[in-house]
Amino acid sequence: MSIFDLKISREERFLINVLFKERKDIKKEIDLEKIDYELLVKIASGHLMLPSFYVNLKNKGFIDLIPSDLKMYLKEIFTINKNRNQVLLNEAKEISEILIINDINHVFVKGTSYIFNNIYDDIGERMVGDIDFLVSKKDFTKTIELLKKLNYRGSKPMTSYAKHYGRLVNIEKIFAVEIHIGLLSKEYNKKMTPELILKNKVNLNNKIYTPNNEQELLYNIYNFQINDYGSNKLSYSYRSFYDTFMLIKHPKTNLNKIKTDNYINNYLMIAKELRILNFEFSKIHKKKLNLFRFKLKTSKKLYFSVDDFICNTIIAIELKRKQIIEIIINRSFRKYAIKKILTITFGKKIFRF
Repeated sequence: MSIFDLKISREERFLINVLFKERKDIKKEIDLEKIDYELLVKIASGHLMLPSFYVNLKNKGFIDLIPSDLKMYLKEIFTINKNRNQVLLNEAKEISEILIINDINHVFVKGTSYIFNNIYDDIGERMVGDIDFLVSKKDFTKTIELLKKLNYRGSKPMTSYAKHYGRLVNIEKIFAVEIHIGLLSKEYNKKMTPELILKNKVNLNNKIYTPNNEQELLYNIYNFQINDYGSNKLSYSYRSFYDTFMLIKHPKTNLNKIKTDNYINNYLMIAKELRILNFEFSKIHKKKLNLFRFKLKTSKKLYFSVDDFICNTIIAIELKRKQIIEIIINRSFRKYAIKKILTITFGKKIFRF
């Protein structure tokens, strides 16, 4: 075995197998008596996969083979998330009705869209943070004003490089809202133009609009690879992989039809190295340097730390550059930044007095 062969723990391998494989294939690989369940929960939780892990343990007949206290814990997490997602659907429906009444061209995206499209075995599987939706450029300001009239509030002003307006919160609602004018950073906008997504949107029961299946799949990949810097870091997310896995299982989604690029190649390369996503895809072009770097990150903790530090530093420098430009050109953001700096610098001392 090479020192750069992929190295992941048996706990992580068990998580992969439960999420992506059939029961008969799982039992061949994993000895449940050797599993460190505390580490397993830590890994699954870090990837926001506890509810999905619970559902798959049940569906594949493993739930009674794990410790009883863990079974109860996972069931509680799943139940809380399922109840929360039912609220999500209700709150998103309310927003959708208001947008339709006001003739605002829109689509729900990410977790909200996936749940509405029933890609999961149970609505309690997917953990969702906010209600995200994309609107047309001409409707963007109108939508912000409309949500504010409905008691959604936010303090962060819009920047020229932002994909969405600052997070809006209604204290009477569970979920915050993010109104998108784009899905990717401006320099990547051509990969998924908002106009094309809105033009090809799908109407669910004349009430809910979502992107079509191919664009759902593309956005799931690009959101992690570009927005979350997965491609830069050569990192991975089991939540993103699981969403892709479930989207591919959807009858109308065909991965082989999408046009590949470096971001999609890196994503699928890592999925293949981890032995997940059961599909044939002939378009993966492995770049040896990226593959070597990924294996090095998984096999050497020191290299992983150094690589992540360099990536995070580059990302932070680029963000600071954009913020400095924004402070110069954007009065609202300048006032916001100065107020935030003063609060951080003097806030604690002020509150002491």
